Amino acid sequence: MGTVREERAFWVHQIHSTLLNSIAAAILQSRVCEQAARVGAPDCADEIQRLQGILAGLETAARALAARTVERLSSVPAEARRLIQEFRATHPGVELKAHVSEYDFKVPRHIADATRVVLQEALANIARHAGARCIDVCLAIEDGSVLLRVRDDGCGFDTSRHLADRHREFGTNWGLRLMREYAEMAGGRLEVSSATARGTQVTLFIPVREPTSVPKNPS
Repeated sequence: MGTVREERAFWVHQIHSTLLNSIAAAILQSRVCEQAARVGAPDCADEIQRLQGILAGLETAARALAARTVERLSSVPAEARRLIQEFRATHPGVELKAHVSEYDFKVPRHIADATRVVLQEALANIARHAGARCIDVCLAIEDGSVLLRVRDDGCGFDTSRHLADRHREFGTNWGLRLMREYAEMAGGRLEVSSATARGTQVTLFIPVREPTSVPKNPS
């Protein structure tokens, strides 16, 4: 990210969506563990193990931020698989179907950052607000563009309210605004379609001039 705006957006996202959400999840899970321990619940060990998983994810995210470098290219599918795996581990009651490109194409870092942010924010919004039972994630490169689609069968929302809130500094749709800003900075576009009780679909398109592929499982 070469501009002040892009760098600011990067850190806003990391603090808002990665660190603070993980800390909040750990606090809530610690209360669950405390209550389970007080009443001697038989699943107390499982709750503690879930808390350990959240804390391990938080440690990984913090270490990744501390070791952040300025690599020219980044692997999009590899990062998507990591986020999907983390979501499945922390939300076992939600079915997540993933259709991720079989080869690890690499793109300029600002495009990889935008794709990661949109996927991470979309999954976080679903977990917080949608009450979904099933999520479908599709990630591919088609006709020279990165295509990411995240669809859920949750409660949906009124998109007209989102448009009214879009120009506020903070609001109920802050996550959607952040996704849109990243998409625009990467030269792409974000489309959000939703309706009350009919789920939501978030679609990201970003043109890529010179995508680079690497073997999925290099020897």
